[in-house]
Amino acid sequence: FERAVSIRRAQNKGDKSEIVAHTIQQLGAMYDKSGDCDKAIPFYEEALQLYREKIDANKDNDNDNQDQEDKEVVLDIIRCLGELCERNNNLEAAAKWYKELTAMKKQKLGDQHSEVADLFFTLGSLYAKKQEFDKSVAYYQQSLKIRRLIFGNHDLSVSNTLHNLGIVLDKMSSFEVAVDSFKEALRIRKLKAPNSAQVASTLHCMGCVFDKCSKYDLAIECLEGALKIRKNKLDPNDINTAKTLYFLGINYSHKSEEQKALLHLKESLSIRKLQLGNESVVVAQTLVAVAHVNVELRDFNEAFLCAQEALRIQKLKRGGEIDLMDASIANTLHIMGKVQLEKNKYDKAEICLTQALEMKKAQMGDNTLSFAKSAYELGRVYEKLHKIDEALEFFLKSLEVRKELDSGSLDMGHSFLGVADIYNEKDMQDLSMQFYLSALNIFKLKLGINHLSLAKCVYGIAKLRLKEGGLDVALEHLNDVLDVFKEELGNEHQDVASVLYYIAEVHEKQGDAETALKLFDDSLEIRKKTFGSDNLLVATTLFEISNVHHMKDEKDMAFAGYNEVLRVRKLLLGEDHPSCAEVLEHIGCSYEEKGDYVQAMNSLKEAKDIYVKKGETNVEVGRVIHSIGGVHDAKHEYDEALKCYNEALEIFRASDSQGLSVAVALSNIGINYARRREFEKAIDLCKEALRLRRHNLGNNHVTVADAIFNIANIYYECENNQSAMDYYIESYRIYTSKYGEDHLDVANALHAIGKMHEKNNNDNEAMSCFQKALIIYNSKTSEDSFEIGSALYSIGGMHKKKGDTDKAMECLLGALKIKKSNEQPPKGDIDVADIYHLLGEIFLVKEKYDNALTSYKEALAIYKATLGTDDVKYASCLVSLGKLNAKMGKLNLSLKHMNMAMEVYKNKLGEDDEKVAILLQSIAAVHDQNVDIEEALRCYGEALRFLRKKYGSNDTRVSDTLFAIGKVFHSWGDSEEAIDAFNEALRIRKKKLGDHHPAVAEVLKSLGGVYEEMKDYSEAMDIFNEAKEIYILKDNNHAGVATTILMIGGVYDAMNEHDNALRCYNEALEIFRSIGTENLSVAKTLNNIGINYARRKDFDKAFESCKEALRLRKLELGKDHVDVADTIFNIGNILCDCKKYDQAMDLYLQAYNIYFSKHGEDHPDVANTLECIGLVHAKKNNFDEAMSCYQKALTVQRLKAGDETMEVATILFRMGDIHRKKGEHDKAIELLTTSLQLKRKLNDDELAIAETLNYLGEASSSIGDIEKSIQHFSEALQIYKNQSNNLTAAKLLSKVGMAYSKIPDYERAVDSLEECKNLYKQELGEDHEQVALVLLDIGRICREATSYNNAVDYYINAIRILKKKYGDGNTRVINAINQMGFTFIENKDYEKAMGCFEKGVRVSKNESGVNEEVIADSLSGMALVHKVSERIDLAIACYKEELRIRSVNGRETLKVAKVMLRLGNSLADNREYDRAIGCLEEVARIKKLKLGENHQDVIDVIGKLDDIKKEQSDFKNAVKQWSSTESQNEGSG
Repeated sequence: FERAVSIRRAQNKGDKSEIVAHTIQQLGAMYDKSGDCDKAIPFYEEALQLYREKIDANKDNDNDNQDQEDKEVVLDIIRCLGELCERNNNLEAAAKWYKELTAMKKQKLGDQHSEVADLFFTLGSLYAKKQEFDKSVAYYQQSLKIRRLIFGNHDLSVSNTLHNLGIVLDKMSSFEVAVDSFKEALRIRKLKAPNSAQVASTLHCMGCVFDKCSKYDLAIECLEGALKIRKNKLDPNDINTAKTLYFLGINYSHKSEEQKALLHLKESLSIRKLQLGNESVVVAQTLVAVAHVNVELRDFNEAFLCAQEALRIQKLKRGGEIDLMDASIANTLHIMGKVQLEKNKYDKAEICLTQALEMKKAQMGDNTLSFAKSAYELGRVYEKLHKIDEALEFFLKSLEVRKELDSGSLDMGHSFLGVADIYNEKDMQDLSMQFYLSALNIFKLKLGINHLSLAKCVYGIAKLRLKEGGLDVALEHLNDVLDVFKEELGNEHQDVASVLYYIAEVHEKQGDAETALKLFDDSLEIRKKTFGSDNLLVATTLFEISNVHHMKDEKDMAFAGYNEVLRVRKLLLGEDHPSCAEVLEHIGCSYEEKGDYVQAMNSLKEAKDIYVKKGETNVEVGRVIHSIGGVHDAKHEYDEALKCYNEALEIFRASDSQGLSVAVALSNIGINYARRREFEKAIDLCKEALRLRRHNLGNNHVTVADAIFNIANIYYECENNQSAMDYYIESYRIYTSKYGEDHLDVANALHAIGKMHEKNNNDNEAMSCFQKALIIYNSKTSEDSFEIGSALYSIGGMHKKKGDTDKAMECLLGALKIKKSNEQPPKGDIDVADIYHLLGEIFLVKEKYDNALTSYKEALAIYKATLGTDDVKYASCLVSLGKLNAKMGKLNLSLKHMNMAMEVYKNKLGEDDEKVAILLQSIAAVHDQNVDIEEALRCYGEALRFLRKKYGSNDTRVSDTLFAIGKVFHSWGDSEEAIDAFNEALRIRKKKLGDHHPAVAEVLKSLGGVYEEMKDYSEAMDIFNEAKEIYILKDNNHAGVATTILMIGGVYDAMNEHDNALRCYNEALEIFRSIGTENLSVAKTLNNIGINYARRKDFDKAFESCKEALRLRKLELGKDHVDVADTIFNIGNILCDCKKYDQAMDLYLQAYNIYFSKHGEDHPDVANTLECIGLVHAKKNNFDEAMSCYQKALTVQRLKAGDETMEVATILFRMGDIHRKKGEHDKAIELLTTSLQLKRKLNDDELAIAETLNYLGEASSSIGDIEKSIQHFSEALQIYKNQSNNLTAAKLLSKVGMAYSKIPDYERAVDSLEECKNLYKQELGEDHEQVALVLLDIGRICREATSYNNAVDYYINAIRILKKKYGDGNTRVINAINQMGFTFIENKDYEKAMGCFEKGVRVSKNESGVNEEVIADSLSGMALVHKVSERIDLAIACYKEELRIRSVNGRETLKVAKVMLRLGNSLADNREYDRAIGCLEEVARIKKLKLGENHQDVIDVIGKLDDIKKEQSDFKNAVKQWSSTESQNEGSG
């Protein structure tokens, strides 16, 4: 063709011949067919020019046909030129040719011709290629209009136009209009060519639009439809099928259905490799998509291999080099960077993304969406590398571009999110929230509420809320995010680990350590699987886990965790990295809490050195110095601590004078001053700290609440209770507003408020606060947490205060178990000491003294080790120990401990502190117990002056002291002073607490006790009833009601109204048992009931009641408690009254041993027991042992209370009685007289005075001082008469009568005895034995007065009564008959006398069980009658029988001696001298033995013996003389 052109040009003149033009056209066509557009175009242009010239040259010719043909050729050439330029990508030239062609066609065919429509269609496609979409749409719309006009709405050409129009609209992001176009095209294509490739193509394109609209389900529906058609209609390995598979994979990826995505993409990749070869860029594109899906599937290795292969292909296409201008390589580098980001290889990710970003910038500038995409990912990399400034720079770059080019898009939302996260990291909360909300709005609009991106946005907001203290809101958001992350990313994704980490942080801040620890552990497990153990994120998580262990007081685990974190950070960051210093700070604090202050200081100094070396800001250095101050504080080196705090403060102020670090330092300086008790400075500093926190954080921030809480603590310590309460309540308000009701800080505030209520005696409110705090602690902490232990401690203290010692003990033991289970410092934990201290006080109340002693010693040991012996807590425990020793009777030791405590109080608190006054009261109480009354009153007086000065005269503390003073006066016996003190205490309490407060009732009970001892029983009863009514108002079954009724019963007992007393005791017992009161109250009541029964002589019931009381007291208090000893003592008294002296002695000795072991030898209880032991000895006639006990008891009583006490008077009385019984009447009178004087002086009971007068009367009578005797008896008699004690009065009348008989004043004697008899008849009845006995006494006096007939009458009446009661054979009857017999002898009526004696002997022989002593009396009387009647032999026989009877129980008795004396005299009368002398010698021996050699009876017997011997000698001489005379007479006779 080239040669033809050349020849034809030569043949024709010039180049303008038709043949030349045609040949040139053909040559262009040949180049066109060969694909050489550059050569084809010039030939077509030349041919076109020739044809146009030809047409112009022939325009005047009439050859229209030729002209028309030429024009057609021109049109064809123009069409070819347009197509060639288009193929050659010279779109501007192509558009020019197509436009020219269109104009020519319109001119030729008109505007509405199909060819015009086709050209419009072509121009639409051309401008679409040029990305001039508006022009493209305009041409397509013109084409569509013409085609619809020509072909209608259902023609395929219309569908084709609609299809292409949809493509352009899609590129213009007019997705809805594009979809409409595709839907209309699809309708036509389905109608005209169902299941055709065109249908598949439209479905494919429409699916791609839905993909861009994020309508992935619709996209997949369309693409699946296209795929089905293409697989059916085309070769399964057709390239278009691969394309649809590719987009299906992309959409499934968008839906996070990665497995389906991967399946379709791999199939697409396989087809593309088959059709295009392994080195195709389309294959590379598909590999990039596969890599992206593998990233989502967490198969980073496969993802990286795909991206790496894609990059290799792309580089291969560029000659093995990376062409900065190759967009595909930039995109592959982008995805490779993203893969490395997901593989946590942040450095490599940074390289890839930086390179991709540079390429994109070089290719298209920095204002394209592609550039923004890589900038965003690079921001993510820097965020992961903690290069937050760089991260922010790239996030902002991406956001800037997307705002301009892609406003409102999801990518723009991600950029917002990235910026928000960085601002959050930089603590720029307001900006952070602004960007989060922007991102949130986009994600909600584009994605709905459950999308991963939306969840990430909410995640950021949650972290922001967490920083602001909105824990509940943060937790709600984080839990929602966690659900989405797990669903979208899988349970072990690193982002899931991050969310778990922050949820754990929320629970940690809420105080729920257990939940926090579990979540941190879950996060740690995921991060270890993801990154390995030696990773910074792993270390950070472990750091927080260690913090939680630290919070739970699991110090060993925390310590181990911190050290592992330190190892990892040193490994990855170097030993001198500031992050290592941060861990060293925590390790230092852990050492501090373990009590290893040396290691603590070393760790903190190492941290400080790192910060200084690395040139960190002074703030970090200041923080460490501040922590070093904390160590000094823990060591009680307050000066050194203050120095550090001030140094840190200066550093903080230099950095930011109004900053939060300044506030922290000021707060700790304030607390330091508070520890020094410089409360004003402390409060000023802490208030300045509060001001700064409010300035920085606002009024309602939780850190502000913390500062308020600290100030409240200081007010609490300095006893400014109202201010403390106000500040605690304000902190509580803030905590609840930020955290809700269920947070640890809320619980702590409630606990503190409860403490204030407790201080203010608002017991119910206090208990409510403590219990609410405990509920929160139980829900937020482990069952053995420190907080639960503290709450149990407080609740236990309240139960103790309310008197419920069992519940108190339960709570405190629970608290102790918790506190001891937590790791403590080597020297012990102060909280544990506090619990031991309070337990000791409860054991003291329960009178379990051994347990109390053990508890106090444990507390003291810890206080000493941790605080030293000069600390107030140590001193307070010494006070408690002193009180215990006082209870145990170790009064000197008690005073020693209290005085040691007093020294500490005065040194630490000053002499004007209230604790000094309170301790003075305790010391006074011990002096009172030690019967050092003056010292007791002095101490109480000092305390009273202090309290009045500080609180005024009407304060309840003043009333408490007056109450105690009243008790001292009461115990001292000064009733008037006691009443004055009690009444003043009563006035104050009524004024301050109201008339019906239980504290008023307590004073009333003591006041009533004074009146009871004053014998003003009516006043005592009224006062006790008033107290009872107060308790009833509180609770009808209140223990106070029962206690008061018990006291009322005591008054009735004192009034000898034992029935009423017993009724009260039983009523009290019923109340105690009904309310479940501890067994000690029941035991006390049973003890009183037992004593009541003993007073009634119902000893069996008395014994049973006291025995049960003893069992209960032993059960509650142990066997060696003094209250147990009291009950044993009472039972001993009952047995003594029952005359069971041996058993009584055993019990008294048991009580004595307990008292002695608890109190020592110089205690009143010991003295009282010795007195009773002496009494038993006296009852058993062991007078020397009795006197020894009395002497010891007297010594103790005089030592403790002086000479003029009731106890001394009683012992002197008993000693006098011993001397009386021993016949030492002068000593008896001396002691009894002293006792009587004391009793009268001390206003002792009248009956006790009467008893002493009675014994004095007997002693006086014994020494022959009958008038004195009668005087004493008469005084005693008058007392008994006044008391209406007729029976005892009758006994005294008997003694008075017998005394008168000794004067002798028989008339008065008989009168007294007659009065005695009448009283007995009145009280006991006419035929009572006691009447008979008085009749016998009167008979005896009448006999002495020789009024024998009257005597016999009295005897007969007595015998009648006795016979009526006992019968004839009773000893008493025979004895009375014998007395009457002796009266008959004296009246010389021997026959009647013998009748009486014989009757006695006869009855005795016939009756069994008669006392033989009475028979002996009868025999004695018979002997006397026989002797008087000179029946000597019979007299001797009677005496011998009498002697036999009386010798049965031993011969060495005075009675036996008396009989032997009579027998000897009778033998002498009967001239039986040798036997008589033998009898009298035995009598002398016995009387010497019993009475002593110098006794008159012995002298008389010896004189009688001499008389008999002389008489025997005289008799023998007489007989001898008679015999001699008789012999002489015989001799002379």
